[in-house]
Amino acid sequence: MKMARGLYELSKEITGTFFMREAMNSFRYTEILQQFVITFQASENVPNSAWFMKDDFRSHSSPEVFNFLRFGE
Repeated sequence: MKMARGLYELSKEITGTFFMREAMNSFRYTEILQQFVITFQASENVPNSAWFMKDDFRSHSSPEVFNFLRFGE
């Protein structure tokens, strides 16, 4: 069984660590980003822009992920 661990950061604050039993793919990664973005936008101190850190993991740089992250353009 594969275990994936993620640590995500938004606006210079670490928002949490989570463990997954499923393999990470672009669909699951986009779902995770959607959950964090909704939480982030609901906070009172939302900056005008936010940066998401990206590495070279294939599911982090898929067209689906980039389409989601470009939703405001």
